[in-house]
Amino acid sequence: GEARPDRAASLVSLMQEAYARAPLEWSLLLVATTACVLALALSNFCARRAAAAHAGGSAAAHASSREEASYVRLRNRYLACYAFAVFGDWLQGGYIYALYEAHGYEMQEIAWLFVIGYGSAATLGTYSSAVGDVAGHRR
Repeated sequence: GEARPDRAASLVSLMQEAYARAPLEWSLLLVATTACVLALALSNFCARRAAAAHAGGSAAAHASSREEASYVRLRNRYLACYAFAVFGDWLQGGYIYALYEAHGYEMQEIAWLFVIGYGSAATLGTYSSAVGDVAGHRR
Protein backbone atom coordinates (compact mmCIF):
# COMPACT_ATOMS: atom_id res chain seq x y z
CA GLY A 1 0.00 0.00 0.00
CA GLU A 2 2.73 2.51 0.83
CA ALA A 3 4.93 1.72 -2.18
CA ARG A 4 2.67 3.62 -4.58
CA PRO A 5 2.93 7.03 -2.89
CA ASP A 6 6.71 6.59 -2.72
CA ARG A 7 6.85 5.74 -6.41
CA ALA A 8 4.60 8.65 -7.30
CA ALA A 9 6.68 11.02 -5.17
CA SER A 10 9.89 9.77 -6.73
CA LEU A 11 8.40 10.12 -10.23
CA VAL A 12 7.34 13.69 -9.48
CA SER A 13 10.77 14.54 -8.09
CA LEU A 14 12.43 12.92 -11.11
CA MET A 15 10.30 15.02 -13.45
CA GLN A 16 11.09 18.17 -11.47
CA GLU A 17 14.81 17.45 -11.73
CA ALA A 18 14.51 16.82 -15.47
CA TYR A 19 12.61 20.09 -15.91
CA ALA A 20 15.26 21.94 -13.87
CA ARG A 21 17.97 20.61 -16.20
CA ALA A 22 16.18 21.29 -19.48
CA PRO A 23 13.27 23.70 -19.02
CA LEU A 24 13.18 24.76 -22.68
CA GLU A 25 12.78 21.20 -23.98
CA TRP A 26 10.06 20.38 -21.46
CA SER A 27 8.26 23.62 -22.22
CA LEU A 28 8.38 22.93 -25.97
CA LEU A 29 7.10 19.41 -25.38
CA LEU A 30 4.21 20.75 -23.33
CA VAL A 31 3.36 23.38 -25.97
CA ALA A 32 3.50 20.83 -28.81
CA THR A 33 1.33 18.34 -26.91
CA THR A 34 -1.20 21.04 -26.05
CA ALA A 35 -1.29 22.21 -29.68
CA CYS A 36 -1.92 18.66 -30.92
CA VAL A 37 -4.73 18.07 -28.42
CA LEU A 38 -6.35 21.40 -29.28
CA ALA A 39 -6.08 20.73 -33.03
CA LEU A 40 -7.73 17.33 -32.60
CA ALA A 41 -10.50 18.81 -30.43
CA LEU A 42 -11.10 21.60 -32.95
CA SER A 43 -11.21 19.10 -35.80
CA ASN A 44 -13.77 16.96 -33.97
CA PHE A 45 -15.83 20.04 -33.14
CA CYS A 46 -15.85 21.21 -36.77
CA ALA A 47 -16.73 17.73 -38.04
CA ARG A 48 -19.66 17.44 -35.63
CA ARG A 49 -20.84 20.93 -36.45
CA ALA A 50 -20.74 20.17 -40.17
CA ALA A 51 -22.56 16.89 -39.61
CA ALA A 52 -25.24 18.70 -37.59
CA ALA A 53 -25.63 21.30 -40.34
CA HIS A 54 -26.08 18.59 -42.97
CA ALA A 55 -28.39 16.51 -40.82
CA GLY A 56 -31.87 16.59 -42.17
CA GLY A 57 -34.69 14.33 -43.13
CA SER A 58 -33.25 13.33 -46.50
CA ALA A 59 -31.59 9.97 -47.08
CA ALA A 60 -28.60 11.65 -48.77
CA ALA A 61 -27.93 13.80 -45.69
CA HIS A 62 -28.19 10.72 -43.47
CA ALA A 63 -25.71 8.79 -45.67
CA SER A 64 -23.36 11.77 -45.64
CA SER A 65 -23.58 11.92 -41.86
CA ARG A 66 -22.76 8.19 -41.60
CA GLU A 67 -19.79 8.62 -43.94
CA GLU A 68 -18.53 11.56 -41.88
CA ALA A 69 -18.83 9.57 -38.65
CA SER A 70 -17.01 6.65 -40.27
CA TYR A 71 -14.26 8.99 -41.43
CA VAL A 72 -13.87 10.52 -37.95
CA ARG A 73 -13.57 7.03 -36.38
CA LEU A 74 -10.99 5.97 -38.97
CA ARG A 75 -9.02 9.19 -38.54
CA ASN A 76 -8.97 8.87 -34.75
CA ARG A 77 -7.79 5.24 -34.95
CA TYR A 78 -5.05 6.26 -37.36
CA LEU A 79 -3.94 9.15 -35.19
CA ALA A 80 -3.84 6.95 -32.09
CA CYS A 81 -1.64 4.37 -33.84
CA TYR A 82 0.49 7.08 -35.39
CA ALA A 83 1.00 8.71 -31.98
CA PHE A 84 2.25 5.40 -30.54
CA ALA A 85 4.62 4.92 -33.48
CA VAL A 86 6.03 8.44 -33.19
CA PHE A 87 6.36 8.03 -29.42
CA GLY A 88 8.31 4.79 -29.96
CA ASP A 89 10.57 6.53 -32.44
CA TRP A 90 11.05 9.37 -29.97
CA LEU A 91 11.99 6.91 -27.20
CA GLN A 92 14.70 5.27 -29.28
CA GLY A 93 16.38 8.63 -29.97
CA GLY A 94 18.20 8.62 -26.64
CA TYR A 95 19.57 5.14 -27.26
CA ILE A 96 20.73 6.03 -30.75
CA TYR A 97 22.41 9.12 -29.31
CA ALA A 98 24.21 6.93 -26.75
CA LEU A 99 25.25 4.55 -29.52
CA TYR A 100 26.73 7.36 -31.61
CA GLU A 101 28.47 8.75 -28.55
CA ALA A 102 29.92 5.31 -27.74
CA HIS A 103 31.39 5.21 -31.26
CA GLY A 104 33.19 8.49 -30.65
CA TYR A 105 30.94 11.05 -32.35
CA GLU A 106 30.80 14.54 -30.87
CA MET A 107 27.51 16.09 -29.80
CA GLN A 108 27.50 18.51 -32.75
CA GLU A 109 28.03 15.67 -35.22
CA ILE A 110 25.21 13.66 -33.66
CA ALA A 111 22.93 16.69 -33.86
CA TRP A 112 23.70 17.06 -37.57
CA LEU A 113 23.01 13.36 -38.13
CA PHE A 114 19.58 13.71 -36.50
CA VAL A 115 18.72 16.89 -38.43
CA ILE A 116 19.84 15.45 -41.77
CA GLY A 117 18.02 12.17 -41.07
CA TYR A 118 14.72 13.82 -40.20
CA GLY A 119 15.04 16.37 -43.00
CA SER A 120 15.74 13.74 -45.64
CA ALA A 121 12.87 11.56 -44.37
CA ALA A 122 10.48 14.51 -44.57
CA THR A 123 11.48 15.59 -48.07
CA LEU A 124 12.26 12.27 -49.74
CA GLY A 125 9.36 10.52 -48.03
CA THR A 126 6.93 13.08 -49.37
CA TYR A 127 8.15 12.74 -52.95
CA SER A 128 8.58 8.96 -52.91
CA SER A 129 5.02 8.46 -51.66
CA ALA A 130 3.74 10.80 -54.38
CA VAL A 131 5.64 8.83 -57.02
CA GLY A 132 4.21 5.61 -55.58
CA ASP A 133 0.70 7.02 -55.77
CA VAL A 134 1.09 8.17 -59.36
CA ALA A 135 3.27 5.50 -60.97
CA GLY A 136 3.43 2.60 -58.58
CA HIS A 137 1.18 0.04 -56.97
CA ARG A 138 0.35 -1.54 -60.31
CA ARG A 139 1.00 -5.03 -61.57
